[in-house]
Amino acid sequence: MSACCVVLAALITPVPLPGAEGDAFAAAVDILRRAATSSVRGDNHTLVVSLRAMRDPDLRSFFETLAQSGDWAGRIDGILALAELSPDQNIDPFMLSRLAEAGQRSAAIHGAIGLSLVQPGSAREILTWTDLNELDRVLLTAELQRRGEPWDAQPIRQITADERVPEEVRSLAAMLLLEAGDPEPWAEFSSRARELPAPRRNIILQEIGKAAQTYRLSASVALLLELGADEGTQPQTAGALVGCALALDPKLGLDGWTNCVQRDRSGPALLRGALQFLLFAEQLPADRVAAVRNGDPLIEAVADAAAAHSRGDDAVTAQRLCELISMGNRQTSEWAIRTALRLPSAEAAAVLRHVLSQAQGDSPAAPGLRGALVEVGARLVSWDAPAVRSAIENSTDPICQELLLLGLNQSASKQSAEVASAVRKSLSRRADALALLAMARGLDSLDPQTLEALGLVAAGGAGIDPTLRVQAAWLFAKHSGRSAEALAAVHP
Repeated sequence: MSACCVVLAALITPVPLPGAEGDAFAAAVDILRRAATSSVRGDNHTLVVSLRAMRDPDLRSFFETLAQSGDWAGRIDGILALAELSPDQNIDPFMLSRLAEAGQRSAAIHGAIGLSLVQPGSAREILTWTDLNELDRVLLTAELQRRGEPWDAQPIRQITADERVPEEVRSLAAMLLLEAGDPEPWAEFSSRARELPAPRRNIILQEIGKAAQTYRLSASVALLLELGADEGTQPQTAGALVGCALALDPKLGLDGWTNCVQRDRSGPALLRGALQFLLFAEQLPADRVAAVRNGDPLIEAVADAAAAHSRGDDAVTAQRLCELISMGNRQTSEWAIRTALRLPSAEAAAVLRHVLSQAQGDSPAAPGLRGALVEVGARLVSWDAPAVRSAIENSTDPICQELLLLGLNQSASKQSAEVASAVRKSLSRRADALALLAMARGLDSLDPQTLEALGLVAAGGAGIDPTLRVQAAWLFAKHSGRSAEALAAVHP
């Protein structure tokens, strides 16, 4: 679970913590030590993830020590954190090799690939390991393919021929070889896939469709669409493959998309088609979106936004996205916000301001927009800080205030710190703690009163979730000029 998910859960379902007494620095060291110490429940992992999310180079020595600890999960956290802090965003193969078991190394490799922390040189070095499993070998090779780097086809060909290897892995290997101009393994996979039970085939097709999109395996697009058109393919699977095709080859994708929406005229299928068109509208002809129109107000609203976006009319697109958000559907609002963030800053800001206006009070859209407020706060503050300040000050919903303040904390900018400082006087204790975090992350120094208040948060006096409290602890140590002392106390 990411640090953001943990924090959101804590904000929505508050878990009160007892007020802390005594020395705030000692309390800060205590929770930092908890992050560095393995536990049976593994709750230290969420604390480390929260520290990683800060991307603070001054925490490097903390993660270096963690990467050499006796707890394998902690070591992986430390290795990934150091990769995140490295100038080239690259994992250290030597550190990976020091993990005791192949399964541990595999877990670290998957984490690094998922975070785009494997540069080509490291991938090639890891591929020389003799105990690398087939999935890791295929994924590392796919990562080389994604980055436009050369790779060795022979080990991948051997994997496609090994019947002991799971079909999902063999199919991805076959897609890689297809990309390299060798179609035979894919033809063999296609034949096997058609013999599989429909539920199993659908799962595999969904997985390899995601993989094709992730690793930019465009040679497989037409063949994936062909498999997706077979009898027994679930609408969800066919839709996922069309989305993959739209991302990799818009012309072929549009043909597959048209076939999908003509074949299945149910409301959910047409809504999915409308949202897909909206996502890829910049590369699609506006008139083709008419294929999903059926008179349903929600689908029509998505189609209107998609048509405007396809025409390149940013002002009208922003207006249509605002209208769509006002309808109060959670799914379409999420897609509308994603689309808005691809618009020029003025139009994107207009949509995000509309989200702020709709997310609070009696608006029918409010329940579906709460979850977006963290990102809205983090993004909008750089474009229109006064709008974020006004939304926090005028909100009657404490949860909305806290979510926006959490966004300011994630932004970690001077603008965020200034907004947080301006609104502190009107906040609850928990929201004030979040404002202090935003100030501590965005300012070079804190005045004595603010530093003292931050120390109380670090000591647990504000009742915030431990994943935020550990950030407060580190920031308190830094702003007190005692970060080195704190790290020495954590790792004596």
